[in-house]
Amino acid sequence: MKTLKDKRGISLIVLVITIILIIIIAGAIILSLNASGVIERAHKAVDSFNEGAEKERLQVILSSAYKSNMLTESGIKEAVDREFGINNSKVKMFDDGAITILIENSKREFYVDSKGQISVTTISKVQDAEGLSGTGTEVNPYKINSIEDLVEFSENINTYKTSYVELSRDLDFRSFGSYREINEELMDSLTSGEGFSPINGYNGIFDGKNHTISNLFIDRNNDKVALFTVAGTKINIKNLTLRGKVKGNNIVAGILAGAAQWGSEYIVISNCNTYVDVTGNDNVCGIVSEIGSISCLNCNNYGTIIGRDNCAGITKSYANISNCNNYGIIKGRDNCGGITANVGNVTGCNNYGNIEGTGIQIGGISGGGTNIYNCANFGKVEGTECVGGIQGFSYNVGKIQRCYNMGQVKGTKYVGGIEGKAWRGANISCAYNTKSIVGNESVGGIVGWIDDSALCSNCYSVGEVQGTKYIGGIAGSVSSIDRMSNTYYLNTLTCNKAFGNTGDVDGKGQSISSSDLKGTSIIATLNASHGHDDVDYTDNCWKLDTNNENNGYPIFK
Repeated sequence: MKTLKDKRGISLIVLVITIILIIIIAGAIILSLNASGVIERAHKAVDSFNEGAEKERLQVILSSAYKSNMLTESGIKEAVDREFGINNSKVKMFDDGAITILIENSKREFYVDSKGQISVTTISKVQDAEGLSGTGTEVNPYKINSIEDLVEFSENINTYKTSYVELSRDLDFRSFGSYREINEELMDSLTSGEGFSPINGYNGIFDGKNHTISNLFIDRNNDKVALFTVAGTKINIKNLTLRGKVKGNNIVAGILAGAAQWGSEYIVISNCNTYVDVTGNDNVCGIVSEIGSISCLNCNNYGTIIGRDNCAGITKSYANISNCNNYGIIKGRDNCGGITANVGNVTGCNNYGNIEGTGIQIGGISGGGTNIYNCANFGKVEGTECVGGIQGFSYNVGKIQRCYNMGQVKGTKYVGGIEGKAWRGANISCAYNTKSIVGNESVGGIVGWIDDSALCSNCYSVGEVQGTKYIGGIAGSVSSIDRMSNTYYLNTLTCNKAFGNTGDVDGKGQSISSSDLKGTSIIATLNASHGHDDVDYTDNCWKLDTNNENNGYPIFK
């Protein structure tokens, strides 16, 4: 009997040990799976499947609502609650037809844009006490963590006027998840009517921390309209991406419009991107409008610009702008440009948007009067007089160096691949054009018209040139051949002469074959220095296109 009990005791111990070993092995397997990311990937796969399933169900609901004329907030909410077996969904429809749908059970928010495209965000409740946290110092800035915080910042600007402020997360005016509380009344007021009230008179440092503010909506019938307006003399706005629509009268922009003092050296806009449609009359810009002297570094505009005078993708005037890109459509009357309207220094900028002006001084980079370095235009540029792929018109200032145009340029008079009209000290050097240039009078592959106080050297054009009077592969009209040197146009162009009012001149402007322009010897010629009374150009900027970046034609070092 004792032996039997001993055996039973041993069996129980073996069983316990076996269970413990199984648990240890299972734990080790789970740890191993966690370490390899298998479980995490499995969770993500399940979430992705559930998200996709919810999206498909919503697409059916929306399609059915559209067909039955029930595409209303109440109709969609009723259908969503019925489909998902809930009673707490949130639905918001906007004036442009877009819809936000929040399914609280799964904590997913679906945004249906005006074209019917659905995007989804998994949201978590904003952890945000009332008011901005922080003390406003450099080491402990005020933090904007919700739409309510942004409204507080605007409405009580005197409290934060000279402080350090930073954006703590992405915010979307059309997302329930960006609000401290689900506040449909506040969302409605900020996305319709006059929309958000601009932040007026800020004089501190605002750091977006590479976050995005989406669906900003401002519609004001007054001057100086933007996210920030009437800046102080030391405002610094950086690391921010902005999306939405802004509409005003004059001096309208996406990020900043108007300054308290002209000529300040301390107004800095850096590392900013705008996908903002901006509408106004005069001085309409994507990023900055009418603020005096600024520095705009690494700025990009991707929105549509619609206005009348002095319209630009980045800033209107008096700016030092570098490393900026515009992707927006610029629409206006006079002084329209992808980056700036007129006056300033622009370096390392590109324009990808179409520039549509109905008046004079229209350019891919600048409308006029700007020094431009290392810039390129890829968008279509259209206007009447003084229309250029890089700049419309130069006066008093206007150096254009190391620039190229790859967008079609069209106008009536003074139309050029690089500049429409070069006047009073303009200097075009080390530049090229690859696209067609179309106009009536004074149309050129590089410049439409150039006077005897301007210079043009070390350039080439391979784009077709079309017009009726004074048409040239390099320049439509030239006041003084002595101010031209080392310029070439492709000998297959139908205009078949360098200068529309004189023809070819060796060493000044002449035709070249495609094979020679792609050859080795032309590089030394294009890099050769030239001397004029006031300029000795020795930039040595050209090199062979060994990687076929420009169809084999010379490019910049």
